[in-house]
Amino acid sequence: MVINTKNKRQRATDKGQRTTDNGQRTTDKRQRTKDKGQRTKDKGQRTKDKGQRTKDNGQRTKDKGQKTKDKGQKL
Repeated sequence: MVINTKNKRQRATDKGQRTTDNGQRTTDKRQRTKDKGQRTKDKGQRTKDKGQRTKDNGQRTKDKGQKTKDKGQKL
């Protein structure tokens, strides 16, 4: 009978450990999901910034063209 009680206690301990491990796995997964969301957000911001730079460069080119045009009319 002593062996049986020992086995039951061991099984209960093992079950507790499995529960803890599963909980940790869930926590880790939640953190990974959170990190991925942040990366996606950062990527979106970078894309937005690049779009703004492209827009600015286009405006600069336009201004330069206008300046050249004005210079040509003065001559």
